[in-house]
Formats: sequence, C-alpha cells, structure tokens
Amino acid sequence: MSARCPPGTFDIGIALREDARGRGYGREALALLTGWLFEHAAAEVVEAPTDPANVAMRTVFQRVGWQLAGSLTELGREWVVYRITRPRWQARAAG
Repeated sequence: MSARCPPGTFDIGIALREDARGRGYGREALALLTGWLFEHAAAEVVEAPTDPANVAMRTVFQRVGWQLAGSLTELGREWVVYRITRPRWQARAAG
C-alpha cells in the first residue's frame, strides 16, 4: 500500500459490484491479473491489502495461492496484506 514499491513489486486492488459478487469473477480476475504480471510485466512479487473483515476477498487470495504477509495501519485504518511471489506462482502453476 505504499506509494512506491520496489522494482518488480506490484500493489494491486480489485472491486466488484454487488451483483457480480459470489460468482467466481473476483477469483478469476485475480488469477488472470497475477499470471499476467508474472508473465508479461516482470513481476517478482504481487501484493494487495484488504479489510480484515472482508472474508470473501481473503478467501479469494487463499484460493489463488496468495499468503497472508502481515498487517498495516494506514491513515488510521487497519489492513491485512496478502502477497504471492514469482517462485510460489510458478510452483502453483506447475503443481
């Protein structure tokens, strides 16, 4: 969530309209974007914050192979941060 990420690190976010939730679109979008960043944008790490209470998004991260990386407070708000590295993505794709 920092303004500047190290080279090869991408900080992303997604949002879905209420009527699109619960249909697998978020999981598909996250998987496609993650794969594209590793394959075409020289990503080494992809990370994203979410609200600790957002169980649906936390589940999506886990299903796509991301791991909980920690938490942070920004502008007085608590976030949990998920991330996936290139080696983990490649191992997941190969497995």
